[in-house]
Amino acid sequence: QHANIVGVHGVRTVDDLHLFVMQYVPGRSLERVIRDHGQLTLTSAGAVVYHVGSALDYAHRRGVVHRDVKPGNILLDADGDPIVTDFGIAKIAEAPGYTLVGTVLGTPTYMSPEQCFALEVGPPSDQYALGVVAYQLLAGHAPFTGDPMAVMRAHSSELPPSLRAVRPDVPEHV
Repeated sequence: QHANIVGVHGVRTVDDLHLFVMQYVPGRSLERVIRDHGQLTLTSAGAVVYHVGSALDYAHRRGVVHRDVKPGNILLDADGDPIVTDFGIAKIAEAPGYTLVGTVLGTPTYMSPEQCFALEVGPPSDQYALGVVAYQLLAGHAPFTGDPMAVMRAHSSELPPSLRAVRPDVPEHV
């Protein structure tokens, strides 16, 4: 349990279908906020990254890798606090037999290079995805767009376009 992770009340299995009974979070997704407002202020983006990073750190210390960090999986509750949701493709680090090396899972826009190559993922994969989210919060768009294969190739072989070219007000250290 963490203030920035959606509460899971139960897990059910019906035949081959796995269901999660989760806390209801009134609010909207970060994806919707970006779509409606575009770029966020440096302060707002920093707050989101801080809280989501704290939630991911908490999960990582418990052996859980999210594997699909993206604005659509981050809800802003009624107070505007970010809540990480959708651990549906998360990997439990110590669970034998749950590694899916050779299988690409995730959303290409936010995938780490190791995910793009269907290699083993760990906490750095979630950190990479959070970096892509941070870029999108400040630029108003993801660093790489286009067809999924081109985006995956870009994640593994290109530098992202300069954030300061889009947002000159962003300090150099960011």
